[in-house]
Amino acid sequence: MLLSRTVAEFMPLIYGNVARMLNHSCEPNVTTLEITVARAPVSKDEEETDPTPKVPRVGFFTMRDIQADEELCIDYSPGQGGC
Repeated sequence: MLLSRTVAEFMPLIYGNVARMLNHSCEPNVTTLEITVARAPVSKDEEETDPTPKVPRVGFFTMRDIQADEELCIDYSPGQGGC
């Protein structure tokens, strides 16, 4: 059996979001919070089956005042004891 490998390259200038600007630190100045946002139903059928569909989002919040030109850092695995 032949196995195929696919190589994926992600270019943050084209693909990505604000998270690409955050680096890891054991003493982070930014924290995250999972937020669920209700969205409008796409069709009438969807509205009848689920009147308030939810879309997960991640919010980024500073833990203290951030100085101009200061690096934004998060803990990539909070609560996991990685630091």
